[in-house]
Amino acid sequence: MIGSISIWMPHEEQFRDIQKLENLTSIVILGEVEFHYDALLNNKKLLLDICDFADNKGIPVYFITGLSNLDSNLLLPDDPLLNRFNIIYWPTYWFSYTFNYLNAEKNVQYNISNGFDIQNMLPYKDYSHTFLSLNNQPHTHRCMLMDMFEKYNLFDDNKISFRKHTDYDFKHWKFKILTVDQDPNTQPLNREQLPSCYNDCFMQIVAESEFKNKYTLSGSTCLPLLLGKPFLSLGRQNYMSFLEKFGFKRYDEIFNYEFDTIEDVSERTESLAVEVNRIQNSKKDWKQMYERIYPKLVYNRNLAIELALDVKNFPNIWLKIAEQNFIPNICVAVYPRILLKNLNNLYDKFKVTI
Repeated sequence: MIGSISIWMPHEEQFRDIQKLENLTSIVILGEVEFHYDALLNNKKLLLDICDFADNKGIPVYFITGLSNLDSNLLLPDDPLLNRFNIIYWPTYWFSYTFNYLNAEKNVQYNISNGFDIQNMLPYKDYSHTFLSLNNQPHTHRCMLMDMFEKYNLFDDNKISFRKHTDYDFKHWKFKILTVDQDPNTQPLNREQLPSCYNDCFMQIVAESEFKNKYTLSGSTCLPLLLGKPFLSLGRQNYMSFLEKFGFKRYDEIFNYEFDTIEDVSERTESLAVEVNRIQNSKKDWKQMYERIYPKLVYNRNLAIELALDVKNFPNIWLKIAEQNFIPNICVAVYPRILLKNLNNLYDKFKVTI
């Protein structure tokens, strides 16, 4: 029996349940939804306790993370967790997560009511807005992005959300909570329920989860890839090149990616805003631009769906957990057995060729 601990559920209670299991062969931290492996969220001591328990049992511990193996320096030489467990990188996990929830019945119906069907590439239309930018956690680079949107007059007639308070010292923008459809005071965030303006925007501007030390590939970037939407992502330096490592194609025909190579994040953010401003001033050419990259939009969408559904991309230990005829007392909807069943049901429906 493989014992597992889902990182988004109460950790201590899950660990107590694991300690009661018979024939325990290994313990797996299901941290694929996050981008670290140096603690159970903020609880480092519990991770050490789990490792001690496993050592006494003579069994291994595995920690699955959504990071790329390019980000393999989170445990420094003096870290007490060094060499205590096996790290398994799953950088494409969020394609599976996002695709699963995009196809949840309530989200399908919601999106159809807003004129967007996940099963089909929507044709070009005369877009009303240059871009959509959805921001939840107020990370530093997202605050910088808001400042640059203001500096280059990009708030006007574009769709931007900024859902949470921050103490960031804005230089240009006068902070306020911004929403696009979903009210943060009354509605929990649902990234897979697309705002009604989504297909009224030519492109999407994504501020990834990290900008400094990690190449995160979260639902923020997965969404436009899965939906066939032109986009630019602000993340770690050379982030757009990082995406190419998975086989995705850049839209060099219409975008200048020079911003992505800049080391200083403030300069990188401003350079991105300058590029977005150029796109905004090229509205008369949008249809031609869209048609030039349309084959790549289709290719990237198909590749994103393939990464979401093809079990060859999934860790073997995760698949073994999914095969167990066992669901913990504490469980989330992305627990391996549940998520794999959902994805298998979608496989024939969305089988694609790239």
